[in-house]
Amino acid sequence: MAYYTVYWPQDRLDELRKTGDTGPIKVVFGSIHSRMPSIASIKVGDVVFPVSLLDRHLYIMASWT
Repeated sequence: MAYYTVYWPQDRLDELRKTGDTGPIKVVFGSIHSRMPSIASIKVGDVVFPVSLLDRHLYIMASWT
């Protein structure tokens, strides 16, 4: 089992709000760019912690396994 932290910038959170996705988490964002690192190495059983900065505070949005 591995653990990952993925940063979700405000625009990603806004996209989730627009779709009405208020949880539980059904998606994890990632890409080939440094802003959204690849999540290709994540396997079943790994734990992902999406985090975001809101008003200069770090929030753990959820844990996703």
